[in-house]
Amino acid sequence: MVTLSAVPAAGQTVSLRLDTADLAGQAIAGRDYVALRNKHLTFISTSPLTQTVSVSLIDDSKVETNETFQLLLSLPENVM
Repeated sequence: MVTLSAVPAAGQTVSLRLDTADLAGQAIAGRDYVALRNKHLTFISTSPLTQTVSVSLIDDSKVETNETFQLLLSLPENVM
């Protein structure tokens, strides 16, 4: 799980897009984790300012070292 926080100005809404991405030689979507694509998060000044995003891991019987993937934040609106 990843927790994201934002502090919008009064009366404003902050939004952004979240995607996962593979890193060369690391975790692979569909094999090691379930990819997130085009997930939109919205933070409103009158609502909770944190949101938790879960990325599901795919359990297999392979013994592997720790692997990583990226969380990409894009298309920010009203972000300073």
